Amino acid sequence: MSIVTGDTARATQFYDLYAKLNFANVERLLIGQFIAGIRNAGNNQDITKLFTLTKPTRFRVYGVGENCSADFTSWCDYGWIEDSTGRLIWQMQGQQAKHAGGVIKNQRVDKWITLPACVYKLRYKSDAGYAFNNWDSAPPDNFFWGIVLFRVINK
Repeated sequence: MSIVTGDTARATQFYDLYAKLNFANVERLLIGQFIAGIRNAGNNQDITKLFTLTKPTRFRVYGVGENCSADFTSWCDYGWIEDSTGRLIWQMQGQQAKHAGGVIKNQRVDKWITLPACVYKLRYKSDAGYAFNNWDSAPPDNFFWGIVLFRVINK
């Protein structure tokens, strides 16, 4: 209700309390050498981050977003990877997803992929209705909303 009435300070207090009560024992998500990431994507975002791989690299892609279809095939908030020409290389949509905590529409994709040396664009897009710090129902574990890439260590 605090979000609906515009009381963001009160909403933040409730988010902090919710996190303290629910996420104290949640496993840390992000382990490895950071390659690129888009975190805390709010409403109506279309974010691009460039990253370069100088050799073929195996890495973990971890993304959380809003799956907005009854059959879990269509995402409202999601991430993807393009090559330097804008060609789609990988996307959250169409991947096997799991519940990310909170309301069922919070879904996560956690994959290992290998890409050749190239310049890439990490992209994330969100719609107008539900995103980081504008939750209309229970948020995902750790309030993570976005996509991150980590280099595989000892895998």
